Amino acid sequence: MKDWDNNLVLQLAAEQATTFWLVDMEVADSDVRYFSTLDVPVVHDGHWYAPFDLDPAAITQSLGLSVDRLELKFANADLAMAAILLNNNLAKRPGVIYLAALDGFTVRAEPVFYGVVSSWILDDQARTAKITFSSRMVYWHKRTLRQCSALCPWVFKGAECGYTGTQ
Repeated sequence: MKDWDNNLVLQLAAEQATTFWLVDMEVADSDVRYFSTLDVPVVHDGHWYAPFDLDPAAITQSLGLSVDRLELKFANADLAMAAILLNNNLAKRPGVIYLAALDGFTVRAEPVFYGVVSSWILDDQARTAKITFSSRMVYWHKRTLRQCSALCPWVFKGAECGYTGTQ
């Protein structure tokens, strides 16, 4: 069960909070981009979140009531997101999505989804980019099809392969 920040819960209960989304997305090694749906830049946990037109487009749940996939739809009118997607290999890069609210000048945020980039699509007609994040839990169910055996199947055996059997 998730423990929520009490101040954030009180703001949401009062229905007077300015709520918005924060997105942390790793695009390359040691290069994380920070996006916000708020129309002004905000700082959270020491990171500057740039305003960006994005929407959580689709949330896919499994029977266990866990979120398997989250799709974010980014505006791409200035081709900024296209440049990020086309210049980097985003496959399996981590991302975090937060629900946030403003408390005066303080940002209160709680992570609601952790995942990795599983796919992305650029739509030139609509000038949008859809990025799908999959939960790491989805990958736990994958199994190898190869059966391990006591015999080495390779003709060319050597000390470098680590096989120590006689056959």
